[in-house]
Amino acid sequence: SLSRLRDDDKKNLNVACAPKEEICGASTSDYILDHEQGHWDYSHQDFYEDWNKRAIRHALNGDLATALEFFRAASFHSPFRGDVWCNVGRAIIDNLWENHNKEQFNSNQMFIEDVREAIAAVELAILLNNDPAKNLLTSLLADFSRWFPGKCPGWDCNAYEKEREAIDHLKRGDHLDAVNLICKNKASLYINLTRSDRESIMSARTMRAIFLRMRICGVVVLRDALMGDILQRVFTSYQRDIREIVQYLHVNTSNPSSTVREWTNAAERSMGRFEVRLPFRFPYTDPMLTSNRFIITASKLMLSDRIEIDTFSTVTSLPNAPVQPWHADVSYLFPRYIVDPVFHLPPQGIVSVLPLVPMNKSNGPTEFMTGSHVSMGVDFWIKTVSNPITPVHCLEADVGSAVLFDIRIFHRGTPNPSSVARPIIYMSYVYDWYHDKVNFKDKQTRSFDLLSGSQQKLLMRLDSQEYNRIVEESLKNKGGKPDAIASGLEYKKVEIHA
Repeated sequence: SLSRLRDDDKKNLNVACAPKEEICGASTSDYILDHEQGHWDYSHQDFYEDWNKRAIRHALNGDLATALEFFRAASFHSPFRGDVWCNVGRAIIDNLWENHNKEQFNSNQMFIEDVREAIAAVELAILLNNDPAKNLLTSLLADFSRWFPGKCPGWDCNAYEKEREAIDHLKRGDHLDAVNLICKNKASLYINLTRSDRESIMSARTMRAIFLRMRICGVVVLRDALMGDILQRVFTSYQRDIREIVQYLHVNTSNPSSTVREWTNAAERSMGRFEVRLPFRFPYTDPMLTSNRFIITASKLMLSDRIEIDTFSTVTSLPNAPVQPWHADVSYLFPRYIVDPVFHLPPQGIVSVLPLVPMNKSNGPTEFMTGSHVSMGVDFWIKTVSNPITPVHCLEADVGSAVLFDIRIFHRGTPNPSSVARPIIYMSYVYDWYHDKVNFKDKQTRSFDLLSGSQQKLLMRLDSQEYNRIVEESLKNKGGKPDAIASGLEYKKVEIHA
Protein backbone atom coordinates (compact mmCIF):
# COMPACT_ATOMS: atom_id res chain seq x y z
CA SER A 1 0.00 0.00 0.00
CA LEU A 2 0.97 3.65 -0.29
CA SER A 3 1.43 3.92 3.46
CA ARG A 4 4.16 1.26 3.30
CA LEU A 5 5.65 2.74 0.14
CA ARG A 6 6.00 6.07 1.83
CA ASP A 7 8.01 4.70 4.77
CA ASP A 8 10.32 2.75 2.50
CA ASP A 9 10.65 5.41 -0.15
CA LYS A 10 10.57 8.71 1.71
CA LYS A 11 14.01 9.78 0.46
CA ASN A 12 13.16 9.07 -3.15
CA LEU A 13 9.80 10.69 -3.86
CA ASN A 14 8.06 9.64 -7.08
CA VAL A 15 10.34 6.71 -7.79
CA ALA A 16 7.14 4.73 -8.44
CA CYS A 17 6.65 6.79 -11.59
CA ALA A 18 10.26 6.76 -12.75
CA PRO A 19 12.36 5.15 -15.46
CA LYS A 20 15.32 3.21 -14.09
CA GLU A 21 17.92 5.99 -14.24
CA GLU A 22 15.74 9.01 -13.52
CA ILE A 23 12.92 10.22 -11.31
CA CYS A 24 9.88 10.41 -13.61
CA GLY A 25 12.05 11.20 -16.60
CA ALA A 26 14.13 14.06 -15.16
CA SER A 27 17.62 13.87 -13.73
CA THR A 28 18.06 14.65 -10.05
CA SER A 29 21.28 16.60 -10.69
CA ASP A 30 21.21 20.16 -9.38
CA TYR A 31 19.69 22.60 -11.87
CA ILE A 32 19.58 26.26 -10.86
CA LEU A 33 17.65 28.80 -12.93
CA ASP A 34 19.31 32.16 -13.42
CA HIS A 35 15.97 33.95 -13.25
CA GLU A 36 12.69 33.74 -11.37
CA GLN A 37 9.40 33.83 -13.27
CA GLY A 38 5.80 32.98 -12.56
CA HIS A 39 3.83 30.10 -14.04
CA TRP A 40 2.05 32.25 -16.61
CA ASP A 41 4.81 34.01 -18.55
CA TYR A 42 8.14 32.54 -19.53
CA SER A 43 10.88 32.64 -22.13
CA HIS A 44 11.43 30.16 -24.95
CA GLN A 45 12.78 27.10 -23.17
CA ASP A 46 11.54 23.84 -21.70
CA PHE A 47 10.06 24.99 -18.42
CA TYR A 48 8.77 21.51 -17.68
CA GLU A 49 12.35 20.47 -16.96
CA ASP A 50 12.93 23.56 -14.81
CA TRP A 51 9.84 23.08 -12.63
CA ASN A 52 10.17 19.31 -12.48
CA LYS A 53 13.80 19.44 -11.37
CA ARG A 54 13.01 22.08 -8.78
CA ALA A 55 10.24 19.85 -7.44
CA ILE A 56 12.51 16.83 -7.21
CA ARG A 57 15.16 18.87 -5.43
CA HIS A 58 12.64 20.08 -2.83
CA ALA A 59 11.21 16.57 -2.43
CA LEU A 60 14.63 15.09 -1.77
CA ASN A 61 15.20 17.80 0.84
CA GLY A 62 11.94 16.87 2.56
CA ASP A 63 9.99 20.00 1.53
CA LEU A 64 7.02 18.13 0.06
CA ALA A 65 4.61 21.09 0.05
CA THR A 66 6.89 23.14 -2.19
CA ALA A 67 7.63 20.07 -4.31
CA LEU A 68 3.91 19.62 -4.93
CA GLU A 69 3.55 23.25 -6.08
CA PHE A 70 6.41 22.84 -8.53
CA PHE A 71 5.06 19.53 -9.83
CA ARG A 72 1.76 21.33 -10.45
CA ALA A 73 3.67 24.03 -12.31
CA ALA A 74 5.19 21.29 -14.49
CA SER A 75 1.65 20.02 -15.17
CA PHE A 76 0.66 23.49 -16.36
CA HIS A 77 3.50 23.68 -18.87
CA SER A 78 3.49 20.04 -19.98
CA PRO A 79 0.03 18.56 -19.31
CA PHE A 80 0.59 16.01 -22.10
CA ARG A 81 3.26 14.16 -20.09
CA GLY A 82 2.12 11.16 -18.09
CA ASP A 83 5.08 11.37 -15.71
CA VAL A 84 3.95 14.89 -14.75
CA TRP A 85 0.59 13.65 -13.50
CA CYS A 86 2.16 10.62 -11.83
CA ASN A 87 4.40 13.04 -9.95
CA VAL A 88 1.45 15.21 -8.94
CA GLY A 89 -0.59 12.27 -7.64
CA ARG A 90 2.27 10.79 -5.64
CA ALA A 91 3.25 14.20 -4.22
CA ILE A 92 -0.32 14.88 -3.03
CA ILE A 93 -0.36 11.65 -1.03
CA ASP A 94 3.14 12.03 0.36
CA ASN A 95 2.41 15.62 1.36
CA LEU A 96 -0.71 14.51 3.25
CA TRP A 97 1.20 11.81 5.08
CA GLU A 98 4.00 14.21 5.91
CA ASN A 99 1.67 16.65 7.65
CA HIS A 100 -0.85 14.34 9.33
CA ASN A 101 -0.44 11.21 11.40
CA LYS A 102 -2.13 7.99 10.47
CA GLU A 103 -4.89 8.29 13.07
CA GLN A 104 -5.85 11.78 11.87
CA PHE A 105 -5.87 10.70 8.26
CA ASN A 106 -7.97 7.58 8.66
CA SER A 107 -10.62 9.30 10.75
CA ASN A 108 -10.92 12.62 8.91
CA GLN A 109 -13.18 12.84 5.88
CA MET A 110 -11.74 16.22 4.92
CA PHE A 111 -8.86 14.48 3.15
CA ILE A 112 -11.08 12.60 0.71
CA GLU A 113 -11.01 15.44 -1.85
CA ASP A 114 -7.20 15.45 -1.88
CA VAL A 115 -7.02 11.70 -2.30
CA ARG A 116 -9.57 11.82 -5.13
CA GLU A 117 -7.43 14.47 -6.82
CA ALA A 118 -4.40 12.19 -6.45
CA ILE A 119 -6.31 9.28 -7.99
CA ALA A 120 -7.46 11.48 -10.89
CA ALA A 121 -3.85 12.54 -11.50
CA VAL A 122 -2.56 8.97 -11.53
CA GLU A 123 -5.43 7.76 -13.75
CA LEU A 124 -4.64 10.58 -16.18
CA ALA A 125 -0.98 9.52 -16.12
CA ILE A 126 -2.04 6.02 -17.21
CA LEU A 127 -4.26 7.43 -19.98
CA LEU A 128 -1.17 9.31 -21.15
CA ASN A 129 0.74 6.01 -21.30
CA ASN A 130 2.77 6.24 -18.10
CA ASP A 131 3.11 2.53 -17.27
CA PRO A 132 4.73 2.91 -13.82
CA ALA A 133 1.61 4.77 -12.66
CA LYS A 134 -0.39 1.53 -12.93
CA ASN A 135 1.12 0.03 -9.78
CA LEU A 136 0.68 3.32 -7.98
CA LEU A 137 -3.03 3.39 -8.90
CA THR A 138 -3.54 -0.16 -7.63
CA SER A 139 -2.09 0.84 -4.26
CA LEU A 140 -4.02 4.10 -4.18
CA LEU A 141 -7.39 2.47 -4.85
CA ALA A 142 -6.75 -0.19 -2.21
CA ASP A 143 -5.83 2.45 0.35
CA PHE A 144 -8.82 4.59 -0.60
CA SER A 145 -11.20 1.73 0.13
CA ARG A 146 -9.57 1.25 3.52
CA TRP A 147 -9.43 4.95 4.41
CA PHE A 148 -12.93 5.86 3.23
CA PRO A 149 -15.19 2.78 3.46
CA GLY A 150 -18.28 2.98 1.26
CA LYS A 151 -17.01 6.01 -0.63
CA CYS A 152 -16.32 6.26 -4.36
CA PRO A 153 -12.90 7.33 -5.79
CA GLY A 154 -14.71 9.70 -8.16
CA TRP A 155 -16.76 12.79 -7.35
CA ASP A 156 -19.84 11.35 -9.14
CA CYS A 157 -19.98 7.62 -8.51
CA ASN A 158 -22.24 6.70 -11.44
CA ALA A 159 -20.19 8.76 -13.90
CA TYR A 160 -16.93 7.38 -12.48
CA GLU A 161 -18.02 3.78 -12.91
CA LYS A 162 -19.07 4.46 -16.51
CA GLU A 163 -15.74 6.12 -17.21
CA ARG A 164 -13.82 3.17 -15.79
CA GLU A 165 -15.91 0.82 -17.94
CA ALA A 166 -15.29 3.01 -21.00
CA ILE A 167 -11.54 2.93 -20.34
CA ASP A 168 -11.72 -0.88 -20.28
CA HIS A 169 -13.50 -0.77 -23.66
CA LEU A 170 -10.66 1.39 -25.04
CA LYS A 171 -8.07 -1.10 -23.84
CA ARG A 172 -9.88 -3.83 -25.79
CA GLY A 173 -10.28 -1.66 -28.89
CA ASP A 174 -14.05 -1.40 -28.48
CA HIS A 175 -14.22 2.27 -29.47
CA LEU A 176 -17.93 2.31 -30.40
CA ASP A 177 -18.90 0.75 -27.06
CA ALA A 178 -16.90 3.38 -25.21
CA VAL A 179 -18.52 6.19 -27.22
CA ASN A 180 -22.05 4.94 -26.66
CA LEU A 181 -21.35 4.61 -22.95
CA ILE A 182 -19.73 7.99 -22.27
CA CYS A 183 -21.13 10.29 -24.95
CA LYS A 184 -24.81 9.36 -24.77
CA ASN A 185 -25.56 11.94 -22.10
CA LYS A 186 -25.14 15.35 -23.72
CA ALA A 187 -24.73 17.05 -20.35
CA SER A 188 -21.56 15.03 -19.72
CA LEU A 189 -19.84 16.87 -22.57
CA TYR A 190 -20.00 20.15 -20.63
CA ILE A 191 -17.17 20.83 -18.19
CA ASN A 192 -17.66 23.31 -15.37
CA LEU A 193 -14.33 24.84 -14.42
CA THR A 194 -13.92 24.72 -10.65
CA ARG A 195 -12.94 27.58 -8.41
CA SER A 196 -9.57 25.91 -8.00
CA ASP A 197 -9.12 25.79 -11.80
CA ARG A 198 -9.80 29.50 -12.04
CA GLU A 199 -7.63 30.58 -9.13
CA SER A 200 -4.66 28.30 -9.77
CA ILE A 201 -3.43 25.60 -12.13
CA MET A 202 -6.07 23.34 -13.65
CA SER A 203 -6.80 20.31 -11.48
CA ALA A 204 -6.23 16.69 -12.37
CA ARG A 205 -9.98 16.20 -11.89
CA THR A 206 -10.78 18.67 -14.68
CA MET A 207 -7.96 17.59 -16.97
CA ARG A 208 -8.93 13.92 -16.68
CA ALA A 209 -12.52 14.81 -17.58
CA ILE A 210 -11.38 16.81 -20.61
CA PHE A 211 -9.03 14.08 -21.81
CA LEU A 212 -11.59 11.28 -21.56
CA ARG A 213 -14.24 13.22 -23.46
CA MET A 214 -11.87 14.41 -26.15
CA ARG A 215 -10.34 10.95 -26.54
CA ILE A 216 -13.65 9.09 -26.65
CA CYS A 217 -16.27 11.59 -27.86
CA GLY A 218 -14.03 14.01 -29.76
CA VAL A 219 -15.68 17.14 -28.36
CA VAL A 220 -16.12 18.99 -25.08
CA VAL A 221 -17.52 22.35 -23.94
CA LEU A 222 -15.65 24.43 -21.35
CA ARG A 223 -18.21 26.64 -19.66
CA ASP A 224 -17.24 30.27 -18.98
CA ALA A 225 -13.67 29.83 -20.16
CA LEU A 226 -13.33 33.45 -21.30
CA MET A 227 -14.28 36.79 -19.81
CA GLY A 228 -17.27 38.41 -21.49
CA ASP A 229 -15.65 41.81 -21.98
CA ILE A 230 -12.93 40.31 -24.19
CA LEU A 231 -15.48 38.78 -26.53
CA GLN A 232 -17.56 41.95 -26.46
CA ARG A 233 -14.57 43.89 -27.83
CA VAL A 234 -14.09 41.23 -30.48
CA PHE A 235 -17.79 41.31 -31.39
CA THR A 236 -17.76 45.10 -31.69
CA SER A 237 -14.80 44.92 -34.09
CA TYR A 238 -16.45 42.06 -35.97
CA GLN A 239 -19.60 44.12 -36.52
CA ARG A 240 -17.50 46.90 -38.01
CA ASP A 241 -15.33 44.62 -40.13
CA ILE A 242 -18.21 42.47 -41.36
CA ARG A 243 -19.51 45.35 -43.46
CA GLU A 244 -16.31 45.28 -45.53
CA ILE A 245 -16.45 41.49 -45.64
CA VAL A 246 -20.05 41.47 -46.91
CA GLN A 247 -19.14 44.00 -49.59
CA TYR A 248 -16.16 41.90 -50.61
CA LEU A 249 -18.28 38.76 -50.81
CA HIS A 250 -21.00 40.58 -52.77
CA VAL A 251 -18.48 41.72 -55.39
CA ASN A 252 -16.79 38.35 -55.63
CA THR A 253 -19.98 36.26 -55.76
CA SER A 254 -21.86 38.45 -58.24
CA ASN A 255 -20.59 36.58 -61.30
CA PRO A 256 -23.29 33.98 -62.02
CA SER A 257 -20.97 32.00 -64.31
CA SER A 258 -18.43 31.44 -61.56
CA THR A 259 -18.63 28.25 -59.52
CA VAL A 260 -15.57 29.11 -57.43
CA ARG A 261 -16.64 30.26 -53.98
CA GLU A 262 -13.25 30.16 -52.33
CA TRP A 263 -10.63 32.87 -52.06
CA THR A 264 -7.39 33.42 -50.20
CA ASN A 265 -9.07 35.10 -47.23
CA ALA A 266 -12.66 33.86 -47.43
CA ALA A 267 -14.68 30.82 -48.42
CA GLU A 268 -18.31 29.78 -48.67
CA ARG A 269 -18.63 26.68 -46.51
CA SER A 270 -22.21 25.93 -47.52
CA MET A 271 -25.23 27.91 -48.58
CA GLY A 272 -25.53 30.92 -46.28
CA ARG A 273 -22.29 30.21 -44.38
CA PHE A 274 -19.06 32.09 -44.93
CA GLU A 275 -15.69 31.72 -43.26
CA VAL A 276 -13.39 34.74 -43.33
CA ARG A 277 -9.85 35.05 -42.05
CA LEU A 278 -9.61 37.48 -39.17
CA PRO A 279 -7.38 40.57 -39.46
CA PHE A 280 -4.11 40.18 -37.60
CA ARG A 281 -4.71 43.04 -35.20
CA PHE A 282 -6.14 43.84 -31.79
CA PRO A 283 -8.61 42.87 -30.36
CA TYR A 284 -8.53 39.65 -32.38
CA THR A 285 -4.91 39.09 -31.33
CA ASP A 286 -5.59 39.82 -27.66
CA PRO A 287 -3.59 37.20 -25.69
CA MET A 288 -6.63 36.75 -23.44
CA LEU A 289 -8.35 35.36 -26.54
CA THR A 290 -5.60 33.57 -28.48
CA SER A 291 -3.67 32.35 -25.42
CA ASN A 292 -6.53 31.67 -23.03
CA ARG A 293 -4.94 29.39 -20.46
CA PHE A 294 -7.87 26.97 -20.19
CA ILE A 295 -7.99 26.45 -23.95
CA ILE A 296 -4.21 26.29 -24.31
CA THR A 297 -3.84 23.82 -21.45
CA ALA A 298 -6.57 21.57 -22.87
CA SER A 299 -5.01 21.76 -26.35
CA LYS A 300 -1.55 20.92 -25.00
CA LEU A 301 -3.07 18.01 -23.06
CA MET A 302 -4.28 16.47 -26.32
CA LEU A 303 -1.26 17.50 -28.42
CA SER A 304 1.99 18.87 -26.93
CA ASP A 305 3.67 22.20 -26.35
CA ARG A 306 4.74 22.23 -30.02
CA ILE A 307 1.50 23.91 -31.10
CA GLU A 308 0.67 26.91 -33.25
CA ILE A 309 -2.54 28.61 -34.31
CA ASP A 310 -3.27 27.66 -37.91
CA THR A 311 -6.77 28.74 -38.94
CA PHE A 312 -7.79 32.05 -37.36
CA SER A 313 -11.18 33.04 -38.70
CA THR A 314 -14.82 33.85 -38.14
CA VAL A 315 -17.64 31.68 -39.45
CA THR A 316 -20.94 33.45 -39.96
CA SER A 317 -24.23 31.64 -40.44
CA LEU A 318 -26.52 34.09 -42.22
CA PRO A 319 -30.26 34.40 -41.50
CA ASN A 320 -32.24 31.44 -42.89
CA ALA A 321 -29.10 29.44 -43.64
CA PRO A 322 -30.12 25.80 -44.16
CA VAL A 323 -28.58 22.75 -42.52
CA GLN A 324 -25.00 22.06 -43.55
CA PRO A 325 -23.83 18.69 -44.93
CA TRP A 326 -21.96 16.40 -42.55
CA HIS A 327 -18.21 16.88 -42.92
CA ALA A 328 -14.83 16.83 -41.20
CA ASP A 329 -12.73 19.98 -41.47
CA VAL A 330 -9.70 17.90 -42.42
CA SER A 331 -9.17 14.23 -43.14
CA TYR A 332 -7.35 11.65 -41.08
CA LEU A 333 -3.60 11.80 -41.62
CA PHE A 334 -3.59 8.39 -43.29
CA PRO A 335 -7.16 7.89 -44.56
CA ARG A 336 -6.43 4.78 -46.64
CA TYR A 337 -5.19 2.85 -43.62
CA ILE A 338 -7.43 1.02 -41.18
CA VAL A 339 -6.05 2.09 -37.83
CA ASP A 340 -6.51 -0.18 -34.83
CA PRO A 341 -8.65 1.84 -32.36
CA VAL A 342 -6.40 0.59 -29.54
CA PHE A 343 -3.54 2.54 -31.14
CA HIS A 344 -5.65 5.49 -32.19
CA LEU A 345 -3.52 8.30 -33.59
CA PRO A 346 -3.69 11.58 -31.68
CA PRO A 347 -5.21 14.56 -33.51
CA GLN A 348 -3.12 16.89 -35.62
CA GLY A 349 -5.13 19.75 -34.20
CA ILE A 350 -7.80 20.90 -31.75
CA VAL A 351 -10.39 23.47 -32.84
CA SER A 352 -11.70 26.09 -30.44
CA VAL A 353 -15.08 27.60 -31.32
CA LEU A 354 -16.01 30.76 -29.42
CA PRO A 355 -19.57 32.07 -29.96
CA LEU A 356 -19.86 35.86 -30.30
CA VAL A 357 -23.58 35.61 -29.58
CA PRO A 358 -25.39 32.90 -27.61
CA MET A 359 -25.39 29.78 -29.80
CA ASN A 360 -28.62 27.85 -29.40
CA LYS A 361 -31.50 26.30 -31.31
CA SER A 362 -32.82 29.70 -32.30
CA ASN A 363 -29.77 30.42 -34.49
CA GLY A 364 -28.26 27.03 -35.23
CA PRO A 365 -25.64 25.41 -32.97
CA THR A 366 -23.08 22.97 -34.36
CA GLU A 367 -24.05 19.30 -34.33
CA PHE A 368 -21.44 16.62 -33.68
CA MET A 369 -21.28 12.91 -34.45
CA THR A 370 -19.46 11.75 -31.34
CA GLY A 371 -16.59 9.33 -31.78
CA SER A 372 -16.18 10.00 -35.49
CA HIS A 373 -12.68 11.42 -34.99
CA VAL A 374 -11.36 7.87 -34.71
CA SER A 375 -10.56 6.16 -38.00
CA MET A 376 -12.56 2.95 -38.31
CA GLY A 377 -11.75 2.26 -41.95
CA VAL A 378 -12.15 3.93 -45.34
CA ASP A 379 -15.43 5.91 -45.55
CA PHE A 380 -16.71 4.21 -42.40
CA TRP A 381 -18.27 7.34 -40.90
CA ILE A 382 -19.52 8.78 -44.19
CA LYS A 383 -21.62 5.65 -44.63
CA THR A 384 -23.30 6.17 -41.24
CA VAL A 385 -24.40 9.82 -41.57
CA SER A 386 -27.96 8.90 -42.59
CA ASN A 387 -28.26 6.50 -39.67
CA PRO A 388 -25.67 7.40 -37.01
CA ILE A 389 -24.37 4.57 -34.84
CA THR A 390 -23.04 6.88 -32.11
CA PRO A 391 -24.78 9.71 -30.20
CA VAL A 392 -25.33 12.92 -32.17
CA HIS A 393 -25.59 16.17 -30.21
CA CYS A 394 -26.24 19.84 -30.95
CA LEU A 395 -24.01 21.66 -28.50
CA GLU A 396 -25.38 25.01 -27.40
CA ALA A 397 -22.92 27.45 -25.85
CA ASP A 398 -23.12 30.88 -24.28
CA VAL A 399 -20.74 33.74 -24.96
CA GLY A 400 -17.61 33.01 -22.92
CA SER A 401 -17.81 29.23 -23.30
CA ALA A 402 -15.46 27.35 -25.62
CA VAL A 403 -16.43 24.36 -27.76
CA LEU A 404 -13.29 22.27 -28.28
CA PHE A 405 -13.26 19.47 -30.81
CA ASP A 406 -10.86 17.10 -32.51
CA ILE A 407 -10.20 18.58 -35.95
CA ARG A 408 -11.12 15.23 -37.57
CA ILE A 409 -14.61 14.84 -36.08
CA PHE A 410 -17.71 14.84 -38.31
CA HIS A 411 -20.00 17.79 -37.63
CA ARG A 412 -22.39 20.19 -39.34
CA GLY A 413 -24.02 23.55 -38.83
CA THR A 414 -27.74 23.34 -38.10
CA PRO A 415 -30.28 25.74 -39.67
CA ASN A 416 -30.36 29.37 -38.59
CA PRO A 417 -34.09 30.19 -38.70
CA SER A 418 -33.56 33.57 -37.06
CA SER A 419 -33.44 37.01 -38.70
CA VAL A 420 -29.90 37.76 -37.49
CA ALA A 421 -26.48 36.32 -38.31
CA ARG A 422 -24.75 33.90 -35.93
CA PRO A 423 -20.97 34.53 -35.81
CA ILE A 424 -18.35 32.39 -34.12
CA ILE A 425 -14.57 32.65 -33.76
CA TYR A 426 -12.78 29.59 -35.16
CA MET A 427 -9.21 28.91 -34.02
CA SER A 428 -7.32 25.70 -34.68
CA TYR A 429 -4.36 24.80 -32.48
CA VAL A 430 -2.19 22.37 -34.42
CA TYR A 431 1.16 20.62 -34.21
CA ASP A 432 3.85 22.88 -35.63
CA TRP A 433 4.53 20.38 -38.42
CA TYR A 434 0.91 20.51 -39.63
CA HIS A 435 -0.61 23.08 -41.96
CA ASP A 436 -4.24 22.98 -43.08
CA LYS A 437 -3.89 23.15 -46.87
CA VAL A 438 -7.56 22.45 -47.54
CA ASN A 439 -9.77 25.23 -46.23
CA PHE A 440 -8.07 28.38 -47.56
CA LYS A 441 -6.03 28.99 -50.68
CA ASP A 442 -2.58 30.57 -50.56
CA LYS A 443 -1.43 33.44 -52.74
CA GLN A 444 0.12 32.17 -55.97
CA THR A 445 2.06 33.84 -58.80
CA ARG A 446 0.74 34.40 -62.31
CA SER A 447 3.15 31.70 -63.45
CA PHE A 448 1.14 29.25 -61.36
CA ASP A 449 -1.76 29.66 -63.82
CA LEU A 450 0.38 28.25 -66.64
CA LEU A 451 1.33 25.05 -64.85
CA SER A 452 -0.38 21.74 -65.48
CA GLY A 453 -2.66 20.31 -62.82
CA SER A 454 -0.06 17.92 -61.42
CA GLN A 455 2.64 20.61 -61.49
CA GLN A 456 0.32 23.00 -59.67
CA LYS A 457 -0.08 20.48 -56.87
CA LEU A 458 3.62 19.64 -56.65
CA LEU A 459 4.85 23.24 -56.80
CA MET A 460 2.09 24.95 -54.81
CA ARG A 461 4.16 25.64 -51.68
CA LEU A 462 7.24 26.72 -53.63
CA ASP A 463 5.20 29.01 -55.85
CA SER A 464 3.59 30.62 -52.80
CA GLN A 465 7.07 31.30 -51.40
CA GLU A 466 8.02 32.78 -54.76
CA TYR A 467 4.96 35.05 -54.60
CA ASN A 468 6.18 36.44 -51.28
CA ARG A 469 9.67 36.98 -52.72
CA ILE A 470 8.28 38.85 -55.72
CA VAL A 471 6.15 41.08 -53.48
CA GLU A 472 9.19 41.93 -51.37
CA GLU A 473 11.29 42.69 -54.43
CA SER A 474 8.52 44.86 -55.87
CA LEU A 475 8.31 46.77 -52.60
CA LYS A 476 12.07 47.35 -52.60
CA ASN A 477 11.99 48.58 -56.19
CA LYS A 478 9.41 51.18 -55.19
CA GLY A 479 11.52 52.45 -52.32
CA GLY A 480 9.96 50.31 -49.61
CA LYS A 481 11.90 48.58 -46.87
CA PRO A 482 10.49 45.11 -46.18
CA ASP A 483 13.28 44.45 -43.68
CA ALA A 484 11.84 47.25 -41.54
CA ILE A 485 8.68 45.24 -40.89
CA ALA A 486 10.42 41.85 -40.58
CA SER A 487 11.16 40.30 -37.21
CA GLY A 488 14.61 40.99 -35.88
CA LEU A 489 14.43 38.34 -33.17
CA GLU A 490 17.18 35.73 -33.19
CA TYR A 491 15.83 32.30 -32.33
CA LYS A 492 15.72 28.67 -33.34
CA LYS A 493 12.27 27.38 -34.24
CA VAL A 494 12.93 24.13 -32.43
CA GLU A 495 13.42 26.00 -29.14
CA ILE A 496 10.03 27.77 -29.14
CA HIS A 497 7.29 26.12 -27.08
CA ALA A 498 3.71 27.16 -26.41
